[in-house]
Amino acid sequence: RFGPVTPFENAQAKGALGLAKETPVIGTVARLVQRKGIDVLLRAFALVRRGHPVHLLIVGDGPLSEELRVLARELEIEGLVSWLGFQCDPVKWLRAMDVFILPSRLEGSPNAVLVAMAMALPIVATAIGGVVDLIEEGITGFLIPPDDHEAMAAALDRLLTNGPLRADLGHRARNRAVESFSLSGSI
Repeated sequence: RFGPVTPFENAQAKGALGLAKETPVIGTVARLVQRKGIDVLLRAFALVRRGHPVHLLIVGDGPLSEELRVLARELEIEGLVSWLGFQCDPVKWLRAMDVFILPSRLEGSPNAVLVAMAMALPIVATAIGGVVDLIEEGITGFLIPPDDHEAMAAALDRLLTNGPLRADLGHRARNRAVESFSLSGSI
C-alpha cells in the first residue's frame, strides 16, 4: 500500500490531474489551518515556479481554504495549484508527487511524513516537534526553519534541479521508514 511509486503510477496520477508526466509536482497533505503553514508554502512556491515548470498539489480542506486560494491568486500562482480538498485515501495523490513538503508551524509526529517516506518521496519539512525525529537532515530529506519561505524555496529548488538527489533521498527515506518506524519491518 505504501510502496515506492513506479514511474507508471506517477505518470498515471499526474495524468489524472491533467499534467504531463514530465511536470515536477510538489505536494502536501494537510488540514488547511494556520498551524500547517500552507501560506508559507504558497509563498515559497511562488519563488520556485519562477525557475521551474512545476505544479503544487494540496490535499486537504479546512477553514482557511478560501483565504489560501485568495493568496494564491495574489501571488499569481492559482493556475499552478491543484486544490483537491479532503480525501479519504490521499495515497492516490501522493503517487503524483515528486517532492513531499510539510510546512507546519506546529506538529507532533506526522503520519503524512511517514507515509511519504514509505513511498520513497524526498521530504522538505520544518524542523519542529517530532519531525526532527523522522527526517535526517540531508540524508532522508531537508529540514528548514518554520515560517521561512525563502529557505523552503531554496530546499525545493535544490531538489527540483537534481533528480539523482531526489531519488537518493527518497530511497533513504523509504529505508528509514521501514527499518525504524514500521511494526513488522516492512511497509
